[in-house]
Amino acid sequence: MPKDKAQVLLPRQVSRRDLLKGGLAVGALAALAGRSVAQEALGRPGSSLRRSNLTPASLRFSFFANIEFIGYYVAQEYGFFEDEGLDVTLLNGSGAQDVAGEVDSGGVTFGLGSGVQVIEASARGIPIRAIFGTYQRTPFGFATLTQQSLDQLGLPGPEIRTVPDFVGRRIGVQTFQLFVLEIMLAANGLTLDDITRSGGEIVPVQFDLAPLVEGAVDGFLSFVSNEPVDLQLRGITTNFISGGDNGVLFYESIPFARADVIESNPDLVQRFVNATARGFRTAFGMQLAGLGRELVNEVIFPEAGPAYEDSVGFPPDKETLGLEIISKLALTSPSGRPLAVREVGIMEEAVWAQGIRDLISFGQITEAEAPQASAVFTDQFLAEAGVDLSSLGG
Repeated sequence: MPKDKAQVLLPRQVSRRDLLKGGLAVGALAALAGRSVAQEALGRPGSSLRRSNLTPASLRFSFFANIEFIGYYVAQEYGFFEDEGLDVTLLNGSGAQDVAGEVDSGGVTFGLGSGVQVIEASARGIPIRAIFGTYQRTPFGFATLTQQSLDQLGLPGPEIRTVPDFVGRRIGVQTFQLFVLEIMLAANGLTLDDITRSGGEIVPVQFDLAPLVEGAVDGFLSFVSNEPVDLQLRGITTNFISGGDNGVLFYESIPFARADVIESNPDLVQRFVNATARGFRTAFGMQLAGLGRELVNEVIFPEAGPAYEDSVGFPPDKETLGLEIISKLALTSPSGRPLAVREVGIMEEAVWAQGIRDLISFGQITEAEAPQASAVFTDQFLAEAGVDLSSLGG
């Protein structure tokens, strides 16, 4: 593993026996998340957690280290990758680099990205496929200030609670994600013109929340476990108008690999998916059992904690709240159906197909270059990884 703290942000000597303290914790985890999840958190009987002759592999994150990637941290620190005979290097992203291109060039074995990025890469001729559907619902949506916060900050109202409330207001959105706003508006029978013709404005923003708290915009496109949590920790309450509740159907933070790697080395991909599924089941199972804070403290912050926090500025309180939020994104289907922990990772071709249609409709890709839904993902590794596919009829 590289020594740069921006690359390696995880402690190397975390004790799992300290994480699940005593039979009560294990019992709670088994009751709420299933006995198999509790056993996974403690290690599989007879498995070797430190094996020789490991196969090297690498995973490029889509962004800086944060709670979104908890399943991979768990898989690394609890030895799940090593149980599968893998030595996986976890590499931070910047949010700006072309992860799909890096995977295509062979610079890394696996990459992380959104369903949008996978589809757009495929449309550009980059032959990658998603292999695990980590987050079922998009984390993107619009943060708006509650009336209490508007009053607290001395800003005019009224507060925005729904997409139709966007009409006539100033809506901040990163230019490259304007299609998210367009999809949300369309799901409510509206267009961008409905906002602007009524005196409203589409305001280009970056990722700094200042325009929202200073009143330059009334709504701000954000990531549910990031900007709204930052404001919550500052005592500023928000409404979050979810993209997933308003027509935005894309999987998020999903691992992908080159199609030829999937075809020529399916054993490697299977082992990676096995450990990934186990890591996320353990993380979300512990969250359901009320052990989220313990997980954050044990896996992310001990020893490497200062390096982690200094590199990206995410404190434990934020990551604990973030884990609670993102677990809901993983444990709720695109249609809103609650999922069991064992269903984490499922993917549906209909969801991919709808995403492709939406990207065509709002000008992100052309119809001529649009891939078939079946070409952008594969579910061939999920059943062996222990993902329950029964709800899909498979």
